Amino acid sequence: MSSSQKVVDGFHYEYHLPIREGCSQANTKYLAIQRLKSPRKKLLTNPDFLQDYQHFMQRLQEDRHAEEAPDVELDTDVNTWYLLHHGVYHPRTPSKIRVVFDCCSRYKGVSLNDILLTGPNQQLALSIASFLTRSNCSGSRYHQDVLPS
Repeated sequence: MSSSQKVVDGFHYEYHLPIREGCSQANTKYLAIQRLKSPRKKLLTNPDFLQDYQHFMQRLQEDRHAEEAPDVELDTDVNTWYLLHHGVYHPRTPSKIRVVFDCCSRYKGVSLNDILLTGPNQQLALSIASFLTRSNCSGSRYHQDVLPS
């Protein structure tokens, strides 16, 4: 992992995706083009949706979480995973778009999630840290005596 680390702008770090050894990447360009057809109709017929989507993608680039791929890279037949995404609105916040990135979509039976290495369960670690913080801040200590049977 450390060999793929790259410092960008002096304070941003960039890493290659951790792909399992022996897994070959597929060129999912065809799948991306096919999946673009349905949202494209929605984008063209709903100007508010189009504006919200464009604003989200622009913010993604401004915050340097994504960048536009050079045309040279797009024209090659090199194995490339295109990260599919689509926009949705939550019923409670209908004015705010949420863009969902689909790493589970399968191409020839394989998804991006299938070939990526997995890390620790971050949600579990956060839950434990939250519990420890709350229990230590409460001012009371709990203990249990274990009696021999």
